[in-house]
Amino acid sequence: MRPTTTTRPSTTTTPGFCDNGGTWVNGHCVCSPGYTGDTCRYGESSIETKAETNVSVSVELRVTNQEFSEDLQNKSSETYKSFVHSFTQQMDIVYRNIEGYQGIEILSLSKGSIVVDHAIIVALLVTADTVEKISNVTQNVKEEIVQAASQQQNCTENSTFCFNASEVTVTQTSFEFNATAAVRPISTGTRTIGARAGSAK
Repeated sequence: MRPTTTTRPSTTTTPGFCDNGGTWVNGHCVCSPGYTGDTCRYGESSIETKAETNVSVSVELRVTNQEFSEDLQNKSSETYKSFVHSFTQQMDIVYRNIEGYQGIEILSLSKGSIVVDHAIIVALLVTADTVEKISNVTQNVKEEIVQAASQQQNCTENSTFCFNASEVTVTQTSFEFNATAAVRPISTGTRTIGARAGSAK
C-alpha cells in the first residue's frame, strides 16, 4: 500500500498595486490622505478647498515735495515710469504690515502737487473671521499711512515722497471671492483722514 501525499495550495506573496501613493500592507491598500477605495483610486469628497477673498482699497494721496509735470500724464514716458517705480517701492514698505498685502496698482496721477490715486490689493483666506478682517482693512491702511507720515524725513529732497496724512482719502471699493464661501458681503464705504486730497488740485 502506497503512502498518501497531500498537496497544499501555495500562498501568493506578490504585493498588489495601489493608486495615488497608497501602500500595500497585509493584503490590502492603505490609502494616502484624501483617497479611498480598494486601490485608492477615488478621491474623497471631503477634501478641503481653500477659498480666498481679494480686497481692493482705493487710496488718494498727495505727494507734497514734488511738482506735477505733463509727462506724468503719459504712461509711456520715462518720467511716468520712474515715478511709478519709486512710489511703488516706497509704498510697499508703508503697507507691508497689512495682512495679506499683495501690492499696489497706480490708477492715475494728477496735479496738486502730485495726487496719486492707487489701489491696494489684499488677499485673505476665507475663515470664520473673514468678514471682520475685511471690515478692518481700511482702518489698517489708515493706521499705516499715519505712522509712515509721522516718520518722514528730508521732505525737501526728491529722493523720497512725502505726504500729509490729514489729506489722504481711503475708500474700500470692492472685494470678491475666488471660490464659493458662506461669507456675508459688507457695505462699501469711505474713510477720509481729514480733508480730501483732491481739494489741493
